[in-house]
Amino acid sequence: MSDIWGDLPFCLQDANINLPNFSAWLCYLHINLSREAFELAATVCWRIWYLRNAELFEGLKCVKNDIVGWSMNFLDEYRRASICEAHSSTPRAAASKWLPPPAEIIKINFDAGFPQGKKYFQVAMVARNHNNQCVWWSIRKLQGRPKIADGEARAALHAMMVAIDRGWRKIMIEGDSLEVINALHRGVDGMESFGAIISECLSISKTFVTCSFSFVKRDGNSLAHSLVQQNVIDMMEDSILPHDLEKFI
Repeated sequence: MSDIWGDLPFCLQDANINLPNFSAWLCYLHINLSREAFELAATVCWRIWYLRNAELFEGLKCVKNDIVGWSMNFLDEYRRASICEAHSSTPRAAASKWLPPPAEIIKINFDAGFPQGKKYFQVAMVARNHNNQCVWWSIRKLQGRPKIADGEARAALHAMMVAIDRGWRKIMIEGDSLEVINALHRGVDGMESFGAIISECLSISKTFVTCSFSFVKRDGNSLAHSLVQQNVIDMMEDSILPHDLEKFI
């Protein structure tokens, strides 16, 4: 991993320095990097540790390329979420809005809908690029009436399966179910009824070059929410939005 530290954006000349432990390495990074670069370096260290544990203890074959790119995207999402949280007490910040992803990243919003009195539920996803252009949307009807969080987890899984089918390699998954997003961040602890679905999502996430999960308030998820309200026979998808939903772009 020394090539990560010797190259951009860190450019540490003594990347192969022999230090006694990880704490000493963090101190070295803190001294030699700017605050912003150090935050990125700490995220890179966390990602490397995560991939190492996934291989060692779970036997998973992890893709290690573009660790820095993944960390930059993750840190960007964290900062955006922190800014929203810091101002959440003000009326102006209470209504979130959809934010475009970085270039070359596809942001996929998901939602689940439960029509009243019906014995089915629906899941929907909509993918947009950094220019706020819709590149694909999909709605699927599923039989049964699961718990709301279980349905939201199915919607997240549906979004990721569509991403695989479309051949996207760098994605951001975003939804307004805090319970599901938190589970995707921390992993499965065996307590949630939707644990198996979350586990499958996390397994699929490792097949992408970049994959992150973020929470957004309902106002920032309005397009996916409106899509899931559409009545479909079985499944509907396209690259062009229904005319009555273009106002959400």
